[in-house]
Amino acid sequence: MRKSSFAALALVGSAALVGGVVTPAIAADTTSTVAVSGGTLTIGAPETSVLTNITSSSSEQEATATLTDVSVIDDRASTATWTASVALSAFSGASTSGTVIPPETAVYTPAAAVVTVSPTTVVTPTTATDLSTAKAVQASGGGTSSNTATWDATLTVKVPALALADDYTATLTHSVL
Repeated sequence: MRKSSFAALALVGSAALVGGVVTPAIAADTTSTVAVSGGTLTIGAPETSVLTNITSSSSEQEATATLTDVSVIDDRASTATWTASVALSAFSGASTSGTVIPPETAVYTPAAAVVTVSPTTVVTPTTATDLSTAKAVQASGGGTSSNTATWDATLTVKVPALALADDYTATLTHSVL
C-alpha cells in the first residue's frame, strides 16, 4: 500500500511540474496597427443636355431634357452621409439681350438612385423647384460608404409666352457635400 501511495504522489507532483513548464517565464507583446485611408466624394453628370424644341406661342410652354447617368461616388470609407444638389443659371439668348427664361420656373425630377458596391446605403430622391439657388435632389441616409449612386433625371423649364426666337443656353450645376 505504501508503494502505491508513493507512486500516486509522484505522479501528481510530475503533472504539476509539467503544467508549470508550459507557461513561458518571459513574454513580450507587440501592438500591431494598420491605417485605412478614405478616398474622396465626387459627382459626375452629362456634359450637355438638349431640351425639347418649342415654337414661340402666346401661352407658356414646357421644354424638357432627360439627364442620364448622374452619379455620386463615395470612396470616403466612413458612415458619413452626403447630399447632391442642383442649381441652374438663367437661360440667355445667343442673339437676344436679357434673360428670357428664368431658372425659377425650372423643375429637376430625379429617379431613384441605383446604389452599387454597398447596397446598405439608402439614397432618397427629392424633386427640386426654383433652381435659381442650389436645391437638394438626392441624399444618402447612412449605411457604409465606398459606394456609387447613379440616377437619371428630367429637367423641365417653362418658356414664357411670346419668347423671342433664339437658341437659349444655361448651366445646370450638380454638386455634392
